[in-house]
Amino acid sequence: MKTKIFTVLFVLFCYATSYSQVYYGGGKNYAGFGLSFDVFTNPEVSNYYNGAPSNNALYVTDITFTLGRNLNKHFAVEFAPSLIFTPSSVYGGGSFDYWDDDPYWWYDDSPTANQSSNTYNLTNASLFAIPLNLRVKYFPLNSSNSLYGSGLNLNLSLGAMYIYESFTGTGGPTGSNLNQPFSLSSSTWAPDAVLGLGYTYSYNSAILFGFNVNYRLVPMSLNRKSPLTIANSGNYNSLNFDFSIGFGY
Repeated sequence: MKTKIFTVLFVLFCYATSYSQVYYGGGKNYAGFGLSFDVFTNPEVSNYYNGAPSNNALYVTDITFTLGRNLNKHFAVEFAPSLIFTPSSVYGGGSFDYWDDDPYWWYDDSPTANQSSNTYNLTNASLFAIPLNLRVKYFPLNSSNSLYGSGLNLNLSLGAMYIYESFTGTGGPTGSNLNQPFSLSSSTWAPDAVLGLGYTYSYNSAILFGFNVNYRLVPMSLNRKSPLTIANSGNYNSLNFDFSIGFGY
């Protein structure tokens, strides 16, 4: 009798072990990096920075990082920071007018009384941002014998973004012949939320290839007291296409 019991337990143990090797293939933990193609949807921002090179806007580079853990077959959590920056500070746009110290001029495109207008000829623009997010992934279609962290997923990220921006060029009162050098810079923190739809393919249970389409929501405070987009954009929202590679361990 004991022999039969041990035999049954041994068979169940072997089955459970083989099952877990499929179920846990590649390990619960993983790390990775990738590149994202970003398109800012706010025209105040996309006029200066966008995901692709153009005559009027700089292209930006977005390098993504991931450090995650699979909780079970349906859920994973990640620390997902990234670096967003312009690889070179060159601006190809034209001049623009700005009314100093009048944060309300944009309503009717004219300044209030006793305000002076300056014309800026921007030659260099630079953007640097660091989103710091925690992400939750949900794999709705994973079956009982699926690998952790593979297949179609819905994801939500919450966190904050640090943004630094600088403008340099020449400027002066509108209508004058003055072209005085100017240099402006500012930085801020803003809340950051990302909604995404992705797919992860597991190769040999250890190498992970991912593709993700997401929309980033970054509300900003408007003050209109500077030509910088940090002051003139109500948000830094963007549509992003992310390609990544990861390693399970």
